[in-house]
Amino acid sequence: ASSAFSVETASDLTPFDTVFGRAEVVGKTASELVLPVSGEDAFALTKLQAGYTRWLSSAHGVQTGIGGSIGVSVLPNTLKAFYGGRAAAEVSVFFTLRPR
Repeated sequence: ASSAFSVETASDLTPFDTVFGRAEVVGKTASELVLPVSGEDAFALTKLQAGYTRWLSSAHGVQTGIGGSIGVSVLPNTLKAFYGGRAAAEVSVFFTLRPR
């Protein structure tokens, strides 16, 4: 079994603009990460993410939006050899729907 801790927040800057952030620390074992090593010690994996949503139109009880986010995952030094580094960046673009 693994453990995790996360914190996230969002703020509506205007009725059409929302920013959000998230931080997460997760403990994963070598077997959960499918690594070719034995042992059940947990590795602390960290992820930080921030993003923005622009809410567009609202019709039939549904509001549409488009947004994006950037993030970075940080691995402990002991996993560097398996993943080729200690940090991995990500960028995403998304389309979203929410009930109104």
